[in-house]
Amino acid sequence: MKKIVIALFAASLLICIGKGHALASDHFGELNLKGGLILNGKGDVTFEMRNRTKDSKFTMSSDLDHGFSFALEYLIPCSHFFQDENLFKFGLGLGYLPSLKIKEFKDAPNDFRLSCLPIYFTLQVNPFPSQHELLHRIFIKGNIGYSLNLSNDQILSDGIINKNKGIIKLLNIAQISKRSNVGGIYYGLSAGYEFPVGIIIDLAYCVYNFGSECKYSSNIGDFDMNLGYTSQFVALTAGYKFKI
Repeated sequence: MKKIVIALFAASLLICIGKGHALASDHFGELNLKGGLILNGKGDVTFEMRNRTKDSKFTMSSDLDHGFSFALEYLIPCSHFFQDENLFKFGLGLGYLPSLKIKEFKDAPNDFRLSCLPIYFTLQVNPFPSQHELLHRIFIKGNIGYSLNLSNDQILSDGIINKNKGIIKLLNIAQISKRSNVGGIYYGLSAGYEFPVGIIIDLAYCVYNFGSECKYSSNIGDFDMNLGYTSQFVALTAGYKFKI
């Protein structure tokens, strides 16, 4: 799944650039550089163990600490569909969440933090016509894509395991055969304003899903241990638009 999404992202980027060069305007597209502050959010961690005879699953939820996000987006005005080229824009984005701290997880060590790299398609609409100079700069944007997991999952899984004597006993006779990070769907919705000088501000609601998978083998059979993360939050972002 990850390879497919990355391939689609790369192909779409080439298409966007090609479309951009075909635009009959004073610029091909725009490159947006943005940074955000997480104002309010919630994190869920799902821990799951499976073997041939028994499944064990539980979910922990808590608030997120304030954190930061970063994004790079390339947008193409669709002037070949609409007379008003700024009515509708589409493009691609690459984000980065370096450190999301989940509060008050009784089974998690204090130094555990979530991190991910979302790759996404974005669609921006300026719903007001260009005759209204101030209102025309208001926009609504939707994102959808794939989140790559960059977290150190071993810190959290070790913390959970050390508090469960049954799991410890099982792992003492097992050997890990495979460990991998897995991604998941990302989506977001935002509303904002584009200032004439190129500054952009918006308020966004985002949801990220990703996790990790571990496979163990032992003399009593094989089993899987999975961690799943869901982070959802509201962020205030600001950035600058470069015409290219």
